[in-house]
Amino acid sequence: MRRYFGKMGRPIQVVLAEGNTHARRVIGCELQKDERIELCAVASSVKEVRRILTQQDFDVMLLDLHLQDVQCLDVIGHIKQSMPLVEVIATSTRDDEMEAVHAFDRGATGYLVKSSWFVSYGDAVVEVMHGGAPLTASVTRRLLPRLRDGAARRTIHHLGGQGLPGWRASDVPRAGGLATGGQRPYQC
Repeated sequence: MRRYFGKMGRPIQVVLAEGNTHARRVIGCELQKDERIELCAVASSVKEVRRILTQQDFDVMLLDLHLQDVQCLDVIGHIKQSMPLVEVIATSTRDDEMEAVHAFDRGATGYLVKSSWFVSYGDAVVEVMHGGAPLTASVTRRLLPRLRDGAARRTIHHLGGQGLPGWRASDVPRAGGLATGGQRPYQC
């Protein structure tokens, strides 16, 4: 079995910040059973998170965005400012793509919906330590159209957008290597 390590060949050091007692116990047990991970601290409030930041070195924080009904998006920014190498995976009971976008804007590297059947917190921690960005599938699915629209806008802007004389809207997809309408991008 291949082992994954954090810094300097040791297990990945994780802090769990979770406001719900039951969720804290379930997630904490999952992390403790994973040999790739060392659960080094647990917090149930923003005050405890701030204390841990001053006293503990760690690699990843799983941060409940609603600790004791307090919106924790600003806490992400504080973590990233005080410990820029720490990865933050936001967790939430809300299956909300805009909340995920706001978490990413503040510096989170992942967003997990707690009620998802497909969430493995241990795998998410390892993924983020190896350059990934864990994201619950339902949120990803709703974000994809926005990402596609953004990519299309960047392509149009890159190709000169509206300002190139002689260009028609139908020329942009072909110039960007995209198929349009009934055209095939390659011959079968």
